[in-house]
Amino acid sequence: MARAGIYKSEVLRARDRLISQGKYPSIDAVRVELGNTGSKVTIHRYLKEIEDEEAAATAPKISISDELAELVGRLSTRLEFDANARVVALMEEFNAKEAQYKASLETSKSETAAARRQLEQTQLELARERESLEHANRELALKAIEQAQLVEQTTQLQTRLESAQAHSQSLEEKHTHAREALEHFREASKEQRERELRQHEQQLQYLQTELTKANAAVSANQQQMRNDHQQNQALARELGQARSQLQSLETQLQAAQQTALGLAEVPQQLEDLTAKALSREQDLARLQADLLQATQRNLELERQLAATSAADAARQQLTADLMRRLDTLQAPQSHTNA
Repeated sequence: MARAGIYKSEVLRARDRLISQGKYPSIDAVRVELGNTGSKVTIHRYLKEIEDEEAAATAPKISISDELAELVGRLSTRLEFDANARVVALMEEFNAKEAQYKASLETSKSETAAARRQLEQTQLELARERESLEHANRELALKAIEQAQLVEQTTQLQTRLESAQAHSQSLEEKHTHAREALEHFREASKEQRERELRQHEQQLQYLQTELTKANAAVSANQQQMRNDHQQNQALARELGQARSQLQSLETQLQAAQQTALGLAEVPQQLEDLTAKALSREQDLARLQADLLQATQRNLELERQLAATSAADAARQQLTADLMRRLDTLQAPQSHTNA
């Protein structure tokens, strides 16, 4: 590390060592001999002073003009030395500033390069960000379109759901009404069948009573039955037709009842079937009226048969046949009620 300052004696010793070694004691050589310390300007000043002292010590006595010339020479040399010292100082200052400027320039170049690289990186990142922003905008537009479509689909589904709920409620109400109407029809049919069964039983009992009376009167009217045999055959034919009509009416009644029971399998046609059931009920009432008329006519025929005076075996056989047919008529009615 260079010292803060040097002494004139040190410069002198360094100069003498260089001279003794046969080297020229230049400013740089002296500075190296001093260990690379001291300012060149200071070394130059000390060397100049040492030379002046040696020249003064060895100079002979000269005249004033020579002394003036020597003084002028020394002044010229001194001026030259000072000028060189000034030049050296300026050169050192220039070199220092140049080194500083170079260092600053290198730093500026490094900073500029770093800034340029940073700028390029920033521009790349900005381009990527712009591209990402454009992509995000496109996706946002697509999402907006999808959202609008989803909203529209949701609205349509909501409308369809409300329509389906209203239709389901309407079907439920129709189904409820159908069940109520069917239950009402079943109850009415059940009551009608029970009423008809009671009427049939009453008619059967009445017929049995009348047949008993007829059997009692057969023995008293056998002669009259022979005379009225032809009339009895005609009455028997009419009775057969009445029974055939009765069976046809019962068949129609069963068909009407089966049609009414079929309503439970097709609730959506309940309104049409209800109208048909009402029509069948009217037909059934009409058939029941016809059945009642036929029964009454049958009773009238039985009364006429009882009023006859024929008492022969043919009359008894006819009465037995009538009993068997009445039993046959009762059996299908019992199965129908079951």
